[in-house]
Amino acid sequence: MITRAEGDSILAEQLGLRKDIPRHLFQQLIAKASDDVKKRIERERPEMVEQIQTSVTDVTGALHSKFGPASRSYFVAKRLVTTQASARQPE
Repeated sequence: MITRAEGDSILAEQLGLRKDIPRHLFQQLIAKASDDVKKRIERERPEMVEQIQTSVTDVTGALHSKFGPASRSYFVAKRLVTTQASARQPE
């Protein structure tokens, strides 16, 4: 279903809103979801905002370290900034 959700924003959103989705599948879903889908999931499940942002940072870091020219310290800094930004958000 995660693979099918890549081209179907409604399916991606519905899967992302499920509370019983395993973490590793949620991370795969978020990695492939559009920005609009991510924002809708964040609005509907505010407790998942940090996990969404962390997943995006992790996936981005893994892709860039494998394919991109950015340094490891860049991704360490980006993760720190993302964590600090999510900590400032009201719950």
